[in-house]
Amino acid sequence: MTFRQLFFLMASLSLIACDKEDGPSGPSSLEISHNSVYELLPAKTVVATLSSQTPNASFRLIAGDGDAHNSDFEILGSILRTTKRFEEDGGGVKSIRISVSDGTGSFEKQFDIEVKDFVGTYPTLSSKSFEDGDEMPREFGADNGNVSPDLDVSNIPTETQSMVLIMTDLDDGNSIHWTVWNIPSSKSRISKNESWQAGIIEGNNNFGEGYTGPFPPSKHRYEINLYFLEGSLNLTPEEYVKLSTSMVGKIIAQTSIIGTYAP
Repeated sequence: MTFRQLFFLMASLSLIACDKEDGPSGPSSLEISHNSVYELLPAKTVVATLSSQTPNASFRLIAGDGDAHNSDFEILGSILRTTKRFEEDGGGVKSIRISVSDGTGSFEKQFDIEVKDFVGTYPTLSSKSFEDGDEMPREFGADNGNVSPDLDVSNIPTETQSMVLIMTDLDDGNSIHWTVWNIPSSKSRISKNESWQAGIIEGNNNFGEGYTGPFPPSKHRYEINLYFLEGSLNLTPEEYVKLSTSMVGKIIAQTSIIGTYAP
């Protein structure tokens, strides 16, 4: 090998080594699906989903520039959600800092989350059959008629384009008993055993199709939540498990009523 050939070989190896040392390691991007949330929504409201170009990435809130409101949020997996009910008169902005890592490196980024001002009277949900916190009628139970509850909605926000109803058992890991979505904003009254009009989707639940009433081993609490959305949802009845993530960034307000039921 001539000196000239040896020189070029060593130069090439040097370039390869530099590329390996200086090349990218770990995540190099971090994005959030939405950057706003309405005030007055309850704690644990999902604000956004997090993503990165790196597979198997993990996300966490981190101290640093722009972390002023980290404590107002939490991250579960790739979900960013609130830790408190925001009451920002006239709206406001929350600044947070997030890190993504994959075990080989990490990447940090600061985000601003807009808190939108809620205008008007906040909506409420009630029933003529039971008061909030009281016992539900026997006919609502799975083994005693399986009649779905009657509900009245007051002060539907003017920006509402559709509503979503979800009934869960608070004492059974929030198991889902009833889901309905794409309810029009004009519907302020839901009857017992409601016959839903075309376009409204009554989804499945953890125990079957449509409404499955309470059948607890002991006294349980059942929470019926109603969500008011900007927009509608394109889901099939079998996709009811996607309701929470599908509503992200669309929730204007949320209200609920709780009924108890015992064997």
